[in-house]
Amino acid sequence: MTKSMFGDQKLMPTLIHYRTRCIGCNVCSEQDPIHWQISADDAKATLKGGITKGAVTICKISEIDKELSLHIAHNCPMRIIKVQD
Repeated sequence: MTKSMFGDQKLMPTLIHYRTRCIGCNVCSEQDPIHWQISADDAKATLKGGITKGAVTICKISEIDKELSLHIAHNCPMRIIKVQD
């Protein structure tokens, strides 16, 4: 088990989205509407609850959501979704 500097709290996986290259295919939002939505402004995917730094949005996810997120990242045609432990 991975420990953080806060004691026994396990580090959560991180979902990473490179939004500028998104083509709005809806793969992510159709499979996981809890974490993803399509923007009405530009028809690109938006990672809900994430923190945007420059062109990258990151969001902590639970271990339960990790498998689905890995599946979505694999199926993204632009390969702009990553999952890190």
